Amino acid sequence: MERHVLNYTIHQNIGNLEKRRSVLQDHKEIFACIEKRDAQRAVACLKQHLKNVCQKLLELKE
Repeated sequence: MERHVLNYTIHQNIGNLEKRRSVLQDHKEIFACIEKRDAQRAVACLKQHLKNVCQKLLELKE
């Protein structure tokens, strides 16, 4: 399943610049919070990112 999810994510995002930018921005925000040692904000950003990933996975099931 993990490989299937990875392939899905790559194929969904590879041709879509907006989606790639959005994912990159999520990762940059999480990293910036970690650098600033803002654990509370890092957790919040990570949770939001994971919610977005879960939503994509639910769409895959449809």
